[in-house]
Amino acid sequence: MPEIEAAQSGEIDRQGVACPTIAVCMPAYNAEHLLSRSLGAIGKSTRLPDEIIIFDDASTDRTAVVAVELGARVIKGEANAGPGAGRNLLATETDADFLLFVDADVVIDPGAIERLEAVLVSRPDVAATFGAYNDRPHHSGAASMYANLRHHFIHRQNAGECRTFWSGLGMIRRDVFCHFGGYDSHRFAGPSIEDVDLGARMTAQGQKIILEPRAQGAHLKKWTLKGLWRSDIFDRALPWARLIRADMMPVGQLNGGGMEQLRALLAYGILGAFALTLISAVPFWSVGLVGAAYVLANAPFFMLLLDRSGIRRTLIGMFLHWVYHLYASAIIGSALIARLSSKIWQSIFSSKQKSRSSL
Repeated sequence: MPEIEAAQSGEIDRQGVACPTIAVCMPAYNAEHLLSRSLGAIGKSTRLPDEIIIFDDASTDRTAVVAVELGARVIKGEANAGPGAGRNLLATETDADFLLFVDADVVIDPGAIERLEAVLVSRPDVAATFGAYNDRPHHSGAASMYANLRHHFIHRQNAGECRTFWSGLGMIRRDVFCHFGGYDSHRFAGPSIEDVDLGARMTAQGQKIILEPRAQGAHLKKWTLKGLWRSDIFDRALPWARLIRADMMPVGQLNGGGMEQLRALLAYGILGAFALTLISAVPFWSVGLVGAAYVLANAPFFMLLLDRSGIRRTLIGMFLHWVYHLYASAIIGSALIARLSSKIWQSIFSSKQKSRSSL
């Protein structure tokens, strides 16, 4: 493919100044049906990368063949290792200054690479930057529209410095990535929050990460309701909770900020108000009152849903969002309580030990 082959050269900008080199690192598993779009979009970027490397994670289809036909260099895995391990391996296969991680099911916008590079070039103190899904999901089903627009909205609302990272479309200085040992592929063998964990480890050591929501890409994944809830709960919320309990994860980032906590409280308020109407004389309109407050608190997101997906899918999305606030806040909240309880008991035990030693 001429566009991608052209991306393998050119390290001088229009003023004749040496540019940082960029290597696109893309893990792929059974992605032959996706690569023509994801790699094709990279080849149409306003800033072409200097190298495109694919990790074929022991695919059973023609992923490797298609990637080579499209001009990418392919590293083949002998056994399915997961995206984190794949990205770590790809980082050792290049000497580029910046690593650009892109998922195989993400079709980046033409200016995405240029926007991310601009952050790292203009801010030498920033170690990494990442973008967002755009507001034009590939699949129009209710679950797909909700999941992708939720991601887009959360990233759009949290532009600037943050304490997390995203591998769907994220750029990082290669020396920093190697210094931190890349992704923890032992803790996160499959697709999970390995990128969030990396960002937390980096920022805990003083590294800066910038969310640049104008760097966007379309998500090609077709979500089902079952797949969405399984991913939200088992691939994200529960692993996140384990890290919180171990005091290894910051709280209050992206979808855990103050407004999100308020929305979660209102979501439970709806349940509480409904329960009170069943067991007491509390009027039923109180449920509507709390529900209206919940809708008002989420109005910007619900308006985005309405604008992009219509009334029927918006109503479904509103219900999915309410359920999301219930299960996500329950899991994360229990982890916070467990961590706080552990610290209290440790403090009590430490005080008793000091008292005994002073006798």
